[in-house]
Amino acid sequence: MLGMGRGARPPSARTTAIKASWQVPDIPGEVTEAGIPEPRMGNNDLATCYTTEKAGALLGGLLQKGQIYYTVKTSPNKPKANTTMTVKVNIFNAGGADGFVGRVDIFTTPLAAVFPFFSPDDRCDRTDFSYSFNTTNLVIKAGKSKTVTIKDVPVPSKAGWSGLVVLPDAGCANEAEKTLVWQAMPFIRFEVAP
Repeated sequence: MLGMGRGARPPSARTTAIKASWQVPDIPGEVTEAGIPEPRMGNNDLATCYTTEKAGALLGGLLQKGQIYYTVKTSPNKPKANTTMTVKVNIFNAGGADGFVGRVDIFTTPLAAVFPFFSPDDRCDRTDFSYSFNTTNLVIKAGKSKTVTIKDVPVPSKAGWSGLVVLPDAGCANEAEKTLVWQAMPFIRFEVAP
């Protein structure tokens, strides 16, 4: 069903410890049922999963094998400052139901400020994005992924390393998106040329 992560859970939820069988980045944290790392103190090879009684779509990204970064690419690979770039992201539906991708928001920040985790309080209908793109009727089946290409994304004005976070279903059309705590979104680092 739906991974809710850490935090308050409904009284009917079950907690089960399982061995993580997916590719997990080498950082301390809990892993949700969807295989998304969650930061916490300490290191543990067990995953904590919460389930709900109703399946829902849960959109995120796919980790590159052996990396902490997701399958996100910029074109050009090293874009020039104050120009535009194309962003390709592989969006994965880790939920138990098909889901609309809806609006995709892109956040670009200095590398030190990248924070790809969202909670129900700050995930839906944000206004501080760098670029927003509507995928209209794009649906991803449960357990499947699709590559989404977003053109004309503004490149930061400062040369150097930047971070980029992609937030699919930014309007939270899929009800499950509103309940997952500290959901990690696809993110990468990229270099901006002068």
